[in-house]
Order: sequence, then C-alpha cells, then structure tokens
Amino acid sequence: MYIFFLVLMVAYYVIQPLIVEALPIKKPLDSPLVEKDRVVFYIKLMASSWGTVLVILKLCLLAGISFYDVGIRRIGLNQSVWFTAGTLIACGIYIIAHIYGTIALLINPKYRKEQQENLVKNSSNGATNNLLPRSKKERKYWFFVSLTAGICEEIIFRGFLFFLFQAAFPNMPMLLVLLIASFIFGAAHAYQGIKGIRNTAIVGALHGVLFLVTGSLIPSMFMHFIVDIAAVFLLSEDIKKGA
Repeated sequence: MYIFFLVLMVAYYVIQPLIVEALPIKKPLDSPLVEKDRVVFYIKLMASSWGTVLVILKLCLLAGISFYDVGIRRIGLNQSVWFTAGTLIACGIYIIAHIYGTIALLINPKYRKEQQENLVKNSSNGATNNLLPRSKKERKYWFFVSLTAGICEEIIFRGFLFFLFQAAFPNMPMLLVLLIASFIFGAAHAYQGIKGIRNTAIVGALHGVLFLVTGSLIPSMFMHFIVDIAAVFLLSEDIKKGA
C-alpha cells in the first residue's frame, strides 16, 4: 500500500509541471502576463495545493496513518546536540537574511533595483519573473500563496513523502530519503528552469533537515513561508518586463 502511494506521488510530481503549464490562463507562464493572469494563476495554484493536501489527509484517514505520522505534531528535539545546534543556527541565519531582505526591498530603492537586475540576469526563463507580484492586489494574493506553499508543500514533500519512503523502505538511510524527496521537490518546480530546480531542491533539503531535527513540520512551514513572502516587494508596477 505504501509503495502504491509512493509511486502515485512520484508519478504525479514528474508530470506536475505539465499540469501547471496547462492551467487555464490566457498566456504561457514564460510570456508577459498582466495582473488578471497572475491572480488567476495564484488562485489555481492555491486550489491545487490545498486540494492535494486534502486528498493526502483523506488517504491517511483511510489507511490508518495519523497526522502525527506525517509531521503534524509538537516540536521535539531528538537529534544530537551539535547537529541540532548547527541546523537551527543555519536556519535562523537563513530566516533572518530573508526578513532583512524583505525590509530592505521595502525601504531601500537602490537595493531593490539591484535585486531586480539580478533577477532578470539570473533567471533561466521568464516564468519566475512573470509570476512574481507587482500590484497591491497581487501582493495580497501572494501573501496567501506563500502561506499555502508553506503549509501544503511541507505536508506533501516533507511530512507525507518522508513517511512513505520510511514505511515502504524501512532500511533506506534517512540521508537518501532526504536527497530523493528534495529532488522530487525541485522537479515539481520545473517551470522555473534548471537553475530553479537546483535551487529549490537545495532549499527543500534544508527544510527537510529542519524537519528531521525538530520532529515537526511547524518550523519548516514557518521558514518556507518567510522564504516565499520575501519576494513580495521585489518588483513594482513600473517594471515592464514580464508585466
């Protein structure tokens, strides 16, 4: 049963980027989008994420898998002191850097311009740039998109996926589980291009380590939200590229 669930999940997220591309928006993700296009995409993305989580939770109930099993539980530090301390320090620095970056984008026009130029320069395709919020309305939706991603993606790619690998392959080293799950997480963001897959997989691995250290999805959900919401003030309505 666990292997069946695992195969379904892996198969779904191999074709998931194709599903995202097929969402009913008027333009491809790598073509210039207007506010209406982005809002529609945000709504569809949130609906897809929450729908997937509801299906997972229903499967858990039917299969006798508790919410505790998939990481919805209290924080409990049960790893070695040094590994725990190192992970918490690294994640703390990572979170503070994103909070600082968000504030800097809001109050420092020069820094915002530099980040905008870096985004255009380093983006391997137009999808990432196009989907970032620009208008006040888009930013309101982006808050809920970030919150949705923080909750839903952690349940899907950390809690449920980790549990399935451990249940289906009890002897599989946890490091291998972490690497495979992180790769699947990166592949699910294939619309961001090769660099996006690589960077997302690395970030996913960090979230996974935090989950293993704390024994709970709550800290990784918080970190995921902070990382995603950090882009809320990156672009403005006067940015024409991708608008």
